[in-house]
Amino acid sequence: MTRLLKSLLAALLLLPVALPAQAEDAGSQAAEAVVQTMNEGLQAAMNGPAGASFAEREAQLRPLLVQAFDYPYMAQVAAGRYWKDFTAEQQAEYVALFEQVSIAAAASRFKSKPGSAFTL
Repeated sequence: MTRLLKSLLAALLLLPVALPAQAEDAGSQAAEAVVQTMNEGLQAAMNGPAGASFAEREAQLRPLLVQAFDYPYMAQVAAGRYWKDFTAEQQAEYVALFEQVSIAAAASRFKSKPGSAFTL
């Protein structure tokens, strides 16, 4: 799990590389802020009260993950060639379900482990 998170954090840090030169500083600062916020939020979830329920962890992680990830775009990419065949209503429902499953997966993995931390 930590390898996956490190890969994710590294990918987020590399985002500014694709930005135009004039936006490089702002992009770098924005990427660093996303990574820092994600790091702090995940550590808070892992160092939270022992026995926190799944629903409590999900509620804690939801705003963090929604801010960090572009779920509509991720859902579209995951649907692949089928996306264009969905109606607007089906697309909205698919995005909502994709987000829900993604957040549920994180909530199931980030259980209380006092003293846990990530190093970059």
